[in-house]
Amino acid sequence: MPKRLFDNPNLLDTTTLSNRIQALDANGIVEVINETMIMSGGQSYIVHLVAVTCALTDAQIILLLSTASTAGEALTLSRLSASKQNAKNIPSWATWTEAQAQTWGTTNIGTPLTTGRSSLPATLTFATTRAAIIAILNILDQMWAMQWALARMIIATRDKIWPDLPQT
Repeated sequence: MPKRLFDNPNLLDTTTLSNRIQALDANGIVEVINETMIMSGGQSYIVHLVAVTCALTDAQIILLLSTASTAGEALTLSRLSASKQNAKNIPSWATWTEAQAQTWGTTNIGTPLTTGRSSLPATLTFATTRAAIIAILNILDQMWAMQWALARMIIATRDKIWPDLPQT
C-alpha cells in the first residue's frame, strides 16, 4: 500500500486519526506531518498534511479527516496523554525492576513479619503486647502504601490500554 498525503483541515491528532482509520482498516498507518506552505496562483497557503498508508479509498480518508474531533475522542486523547505522567507520578516504584520490588517487599513487609513472629516472648506483658501491636500497625502502613500505589498503577495502565473506557 502506498503512502498518500492528505490535508488535515481539523488538525486531528495522530491518535484520533489512527483510531478512525484502524476502525476500517486494522493495518492502517497514520503520520501527522508538520505544517507545510504551498504556493498556488501567487498565493501561499499553510496546509496541515497527514501521510496515510491503508487500503481505504481517498474518499473514505477525506471523510474521516473532514469530521472534527468528538468529545469522546478528546477525552480518549486526554486520558492517553495523562496515563504515562500518572504512572511517573507514583513515587519510586513505578520504574522499579521486579527484583527492586521484591527487595522492597521483603525489607518493609516480609522481614518485619518474620522478626515480629520470632521475637514475641512466650508470656506477653502489657509492654510487649503494645510493641507487637505497633509493629503490626507499621507493617499495615507499608502494605497500605503499596496497595495505594498498585491501585494508581492499575488505573494508569487501564487508561493507556483503554483510554476510551467510560468512567462511572
